[in-house]
Amino acid sequence: MIDGANRAGARAMLRACGLGDDDFAKPLIGVANTWIEIGPCNYHLRELAEHVKTGIRKAGGTPLEFNTVSISDGITMGTEGMRTSLVSREVIADSIETSDPRKSLRRANCFGRLRQDHSRWHHVPGSL
Repeated sequence: MIDGANRAGARAMLRACGLGDDDFAKPLIGVANTWIEIGPCNYHLRELAEHVKTGIRKAGGTPLEFNTVSISDGITMGTEGMRTSLVSREVIADSIETSDPRKSLRRANCFGRLRQDHSRWHHVPGSL
């Protein structure tokens, strides 16, 4: 993802996010997060992701966090939005697979490994 002259653009984008040569020398580890601010079930995942990223750094990796979608059943209950809850499993799976080097043919973000954080019953199947 970052090696070679033809990847200068990718390095430039990551440098604009604060990464440097030391970060590029380590494995890039994706941290998939279903954090949202609209429900207590996933609200804590933002803080948990920081601990996960600290652990990745201590283990010699460079963590790069990205979000997936999340639907709050409690908020959507009784509305048209409730119909999206189970469907969101597929959307979560697709968004993670796009960045997972083990599953995606395109390997969009080319992470060396992937760590996933979730807490809702319908997020777990999408994350696996």
